[in-house]
Amino acid sequence: MSARSYSLWLLARRSLRQHALSTTVTALSLALASGLVMAVLAIGAQSRTAFTIESTPFDAVLGARGSQLQLVLNSVFHLETSPGNLPWRTYEEVSERPGVRAAIPYAVGDSWRGFRVVGTDTRMFDAELLGARTPCVASGRVFDETLREAVVGSFVAARTGARVGSEIHPSHGVDEGHEHDEDYVVVGVLAPTNTPLDRCVWIPIEGMFRMEGHVLRGSGEEYHAEHDEEIPDEVKEVSAVLLAALTIIQAGRLPFNAAYAGTANQGGQGTSIVTIDSGLGPKERPYELLWVLDGRGEMVFVYYMENANAGEKALLLRQVIFLPDLFRKARGG
Repeated sequence: MSARSYSLWLLARRSLRQHALSTTVTALSLALASGLVMAVLAIGAQSRTAFTIESTPFDAVLGARGSQLQLVLNSVFHLETSPGNLPWRTYEEVSERPGVRAAIPYAVGDSWRGFRVVGTDTRMFDAELLGARTPCVASGRVFDETLREAVVGSFVAARTGARVGSEIHPSHGVDEGHEHDEDYVVVGVLAPTNTPLDRCVWIPIEGMFRMEGHVLRGSGEEYHAEHDEEIPDEVKEVSAVLLAALTIIQAGRLPFNAAYAGTANQGGQGTSIVTIDSGLGPKERPYELLWVLDGRGEMVFVYYMENANAGEKALLLRQVIFLPDLFRKARGG
């Protein structure tokens, strides 16, 4: 070290000693400021992941006509109340549409110790059907759809102490109302997913139909299910249908890029709309896909966002594609 450099080092050390308090405060302020910036970025990234539908194995939500926000909050994030029910035939119709890989019915309205009880079927836990984001059982097994069995989310198990072999008694409503007479045996605990799925209790949808005090109105008239008789499909109803779709990326054999769906809503004419970010196109003009499911046929409208980073965003149509033709081409037909 040269004499000049050594002298500068001595002066710096002496200055630090003389101003120890202010130096410490400055260092702490810089550390806190840096930590705050990193925390804000991390929290923002986690919030975006938690509050987007791509955190679930589904691409869209189908529900009764009403508030789209309420539909998504209730069926995806398990908050709020259900906006209404759909007849079972609507679920069957949408599940048979081309391009729909899976349609999973939800029946909600009950709770257990403050956690939502969701009636569904075993396909909800089928990784081969729904892909990598499918909730999987960490201990135990998936429920039998013909028995009073339940699978609990990891957060539910941690908060309540529920484990394989525990018995639970669902309550009517989402605010711990009247406790039902039926008891369910926990047969599985889900692995943590860090999504709202961790905060649910999952039971067979047939069990939700037959729960004491529940009334089915799928046919327009009230129907009370009896334990020893089969429930006709025309009286069944669902709170929502979670859709896993064959995205345009898969159907058209375009270059692979992760796509996710935004929202879907059941309209008065039986129309469902799914918006998809294709992940293609320039950053300032990302291509978007609008998939309309209706009784006349499936159409895809491809458009892009003009001035996507500006305050006002205009949608400019690029192309209209008839889905059956696209699927036929994808299959080589």
